[in-house]
Amino acid sequence: MASVPSTGPVPQLSAPVAVRATSVAEERPDTPNPKAARLEETDARLSSDGQLQSALVALQDAVRTLRSPQTWQATRTRSSDPGAVTSTSDPGAPEAQYTVRVVQTAKEQVSSFSSLSTPVAIAMMHIESGQWDAARSTFTTNPNWPKASITFGPKDTSMEQVRDRINAAGVGVLATVLSDATGTRLILRATGTGVERGFRVSAESSSGVRITEQQPLDAAAVQALASGWGSIKQEQPAQDAIVEVDGVSRSSPDGVLFNARPGLHLRADKPTDGAIAITVEPDPGVPQRAVQQLAASFNALKEQVDRPSGTTSGDRTERAATLLNQVAAALAKPRASTSPADMGVALDEAGRIQIDDARLAHAVSRNPSTLQDALAFHGLKESGHPDPIEARPAEVAASTIAPSSTTATRMKLLAHYQADELASA
Repeated sequence: MASVPSTGPVPQLSAPVAVRATSVAEERPDTPNPKAARLEETDARLSSDGQLQSALVALQDAVRTLRSPQTWQATRTRSSDPGAVTSTSDPGAPEAQYTVRVVQTAKEQVSSFSSLSTPVAIAMMHIESGQWDAARSTFTTNPNWPKASITFGPKDTSMEQVRDRINAAGVGVLATVLSDATGTRLILRATGTGVERGFRVSAESSSGVRITEQQPLDAAAVQALASGWGSIKQEQPAQDAIVEVDGVSRSSPDGVLFNARPGLHLRADKPTDGAIAITVEPDPGVPQRAVQQLAASFNALKEQVDRPSGTTSGDRTERAATLLNQVAAALAKPRASTSPADMGVALDEAGRIQIDDARLAHAVSRNPSTLQDALAFHGLKESGHPDPIEARPAEVAASTIAPSSTTATRMKLLAHYQADELASA
C-alpha cells in the first residue's frame, strides 16, 4: 500500500491572529451584531425623544406668549415721512398722534490736514477728546475719555503709516487717506456723533513748532515744517440732533430720543422742512401671529405624541400629552359668551387646531379682550402634576443631539435612559 507522505505538523493560529479572524467574522454584514443594533436603537430613541422635547418646548413658549399681557397690548407706529424719522412704540403705549420736526441730525466731527507729503518733520501728534464751544475757538477736554500722543520716527514716511498709527491709538478717531488732484490729505473722523464726542488734534514738529486747529500754520511755521505738513482744518463740527415733538425741543447726541412721549421712541434720520405726523396705534398682527404659532406648535406636538409607543421616553410623552389635553380642554370649554371657535380658533375631528384667518383677524381687531380671556389658559395646573407650562425641560439642547454626536455624549445619554428603564422595571 502506498503511503501518504507527511507534510509536517499542522500550523496553529496564534492568539492575535485568532482574535483578528474572529473580529472579521463578527464584522461581516451577514453576522448579527447585538451592539450595533443596540446603538442604532438608542440613536433612534435619542432623535425621537429630542424632537418630542423640542415640540413640547415650542408649545410651552406659545402658551406663555398668549398668557403675556404685552402680547395683547402691542402697538405700532406710522410716520408721514418714515425716511426722516424712525419710530417705535412699547406695548401699552397710549394711542395718539404727535407732530415731529427734525431741526438738525447728529453729526460727528471731521477734520483734515490740508496738505501732507511726508511726516518725517513731525515728532509727535496729540489727540484729545472733548467739546468745542459754539465759536469753535475753545476746546474743553473730557477727562473721562482717553487721549493719545503718537510719536513718529524716521521710518514713518507714508500717509498710510500715519493713518495706521492713529487708528491703533484707539481714542475714538478714525483716520483715512484721501488722494485727488489737489494732493493727499489725512482725514480724521470721530467714531461717535454729538458735541461731547469732538476731538482736538495738534501736531508738534521735531523743531518744536506746534500747530492746532485754533492756530493754523503761518508762513514761518510752514517754512519750519519743510516736509509739508499744512494746517489742520475742521471740515464738519460735531453736533447733537435737535428734534421738536409737539413744539417741545429736545436734543440727543446720537439722534435717538427714548420716551419722546410716553412709550414712543424716535430716531432723527434727516432734517424735515416742517412738522410730520407720528401715529401710535394697536398692532393686531402680534396677537394674531401668536395664535397662529399656538396652532402650529400644538399640531406639531400632537404628531409627535401620536407616534407608535416605545420610540420616546414615557415621562416626556406623559408631560406632552398632559399639556395637549389641557390646551384642548381650554379651547373646547363651554362659554356663556363667544367661544374660541367663533373667533377662528377651533379643534377639528382629528384633534388638531385649525385657524380661520378671517374670523381671527376680526376678533383681534374688534374684540381682543374676549379672545385674550379665552386663550389665557388659566388653571392649566392639574392635581398631582406640575404645571406643564412652568415645568420646562432644563436641558433642551442635550436631548436634541443627533446621532452624529460624539461617542462620549451619546454614552452619557444612553446611561441616563438605562437608569430610567431600571427605575421603571
